[in-house]
Amino acid sequence: RSKVKNSTLKSSIRRSVANRVRETQNTKGDTESSQEDFVKQFDTKLLVKARSEKDNLIFSIWDYGGQQVFYTLHHLFMTKQGVYIIVFDMLQFVCQRTNSLHRMKFWIDSVTLHAPDALLLIVGAFADKVRTQTEIRSIEVSLKELLKTRKKQAIENTIDSLCYFPLNNRTGYGIENIRGTIAQAALGHEFVKQQVPLRWVRLLDKMLETEQKEKHWISLTAVRNMAKKVGMTSYNELIFMLKRFREFGIVVHFSNTETLREVVFLDPKWLINQICKVIRDKKVHGFNEKEFEKVGLADDLRQLSENGLATRDLFEYVWGKSEIDFLIDLMRQTMLLSDWKFTGQNEYIIPSLLTDHELEEVFSGPSFFFDFSTTILPPGLFHRIVCLCSSYSGKLKSEPPQLSRTCASFWFGNRVRIQLKEEKDCIRVTLQESKNASFALFIVRSMFGKVKEEIMGENIGWVLKLQTSENEYMTFEEAKSKRKQVMPWFSKVEDTSSEQREYMENFIIASNE
Repeated sequence: RSKVKNSTLKSSIRRSVANRVRETQNTKGDTESSQEDFVKQFDTKLLVKARSEKDNLIFSIWDYGGQQVFYTLHHLFMTKQGVYIIVFDMLQFVCQRTNSLHRMKFWIDSVTLHAPDALLLIVGAFADKVRTQTEIRSIEVSLKELLKTRKKQAIENTIDSLCYFPLNNRTGYGIENIRGTIAQAALGHEFVKQQVPLRWVRLLDKMLETEQKEKHWISLTAVRNMAKKVGMTSYNELIFMLKRFREFGIVVHFSNTETLREVVFLDPKWLINQICKVIRDKKVHGFNEKEFEKVGLADDLRQLSENGLATRDLFEYVWGKSEIDFLIDLMRQTMLLSDWKFTGQNEYIIPSLLTDHELEEVFSGPSFFFDFSTTILPPGLFHRIVCLCSSYSGKLKSEPPQLSRTCASFWFGNRVRIQLKEEKDCIRVTLQESKNASFALFIVRSMFGKVKEEIMGENIGWVLKLQTSENEYMTFEEAKSKRKQVMPWFSKVEDTSSEQREYMENFIIASNE
C-alpha cells in the first residue's frame, strides 16, 4: 500500500497444545493430585503431540487500518504481547520524505504509547522501485534518527545491515528474512515462554464452547460459574487470567468500568467487525447507499456521513435487534459515541466520523491547554473529550454544540461556553469569556482524568498550562502557588447552579496532578 499501515503478530496462547499441560510452579492451591486430575481430562495422544510440538509457534495477524478514522480504536486492541510491523512505501519515502517521516513517527509513537515494551519491525515495501544504494542508505539514515530512542524495541536487519527490512514486491525478495526475523524475535521474547495453569486452559475451553454456539460474548458471572467447576475460586485470579488472555489476543475484557467488566468477548474479530460497521473510512470501505435507500435510511446514512450523527434505526439495521442495546452501551462506555440529547430523538454522536470544517465562531477569551510536546498526544483522546463534553452539555439541557473533526464548541448550562481545539502537540481550551473560568477548568481537567483512568491508561501524560493576565502561560502546579496572578482560574465558583454542581461532582474521577 502507498500508506503506512500497522500489523500486529499476536503470539496466541493456543500456539502449542503443550501449554495445556504446563503449570506455573508458584501457583497457589494446586496439589500434585489435582494437577494429575486435570491431565487425565486430556486425550493421551494429544499430550504426546503437545510435548513433541512444544517449540511450535502460531501467530494470529491483526491488521490495524491505516486510515485516520480507525486511530480512535488502537488502544482497545494494542497490547504489549506482540510483534508490531510498520510497513511503508520506499518510493513514497524518497519522494515525500517529510510527510512519510511524520506518518512513521505517528505509528511508532502509537506502538510506544500502548505497548512500550513490544518488539517493533520496520518493513520497506516496493524496494524494486528504489533503484540506487544511495536512496536505500538515505532512508536508513532518516529511520535511524527516528528510532534512536527506541533501540530496545526496534529489530535490526542483520542480513542487510539496516534498521529496516526492504521488500521487493515484484520478486518477493526479503520476505523470508522478514518471516524468519519475526519468528526468531518472538521465540526469544519472555511472554512466549510464560507458562499458564492448567485450570486456565480448561476454563478457556469451556468459554470457547460457548462461542461454538454462535454466542460472541459471555457475562463475567457466567465465567465465574465456569471457573468454579475447574477449581478456580479466586476472583482476583480470574480477572488476572482474563487480562493475560486479552494480551494474547484470545479474548477481550475491559476492566476499566463496572459495566465493561461484566462482559467477556470470546471473539475479538467479531467485536472489531461490529464496531467497523459504523466507524469506517467511507472512501475505502463505503456504505452501500442503495441498500440504505431501499430500507428508508438514506437520510440517516447521509447524516452519519456528514455530521457524525447516528440514529437508532441505522444501528438496528447494521447490527440487528438482538445486539443493538449491548453494542450501543459498549461504544458509550468506551467513549466512542455519546447520546445526542439536543434534538429529542434517539441519536448518537460519533466524534471520529466528524468532518473538517471551520466553526462559525472563534473564541478569544482566556485559555488553557494540555501540553503533550514532551510525551505523545494519543489518537482518539480529543474525540473522547468531545464525547464527555457532549454528554455533560446535554444533561444540563444546554444549547447544541458546534462540532468538527478537530474543533468543538460547547455550552455548559447557560453561563459557561468553551471551545476545544486539537493542535499539533496539545489540546487547547478557550473560553468565550472569563466568567466561571474556574468551573470550566475544573470540569475539563476532570474529564481528561476520566479518560486517562477509564480508557487510555497510565502511559499517557501531559502538562497543563494556564494563561496568565500577561498573556503568558504557566504550569498548573506553578499557578496554584500564585493564584492572584493567574486569575480567573482559581476564583470561587459562584454562578454555577446546583444541577451543574451535581454533574460536576460526577466527573471527579482522576486528575493529572
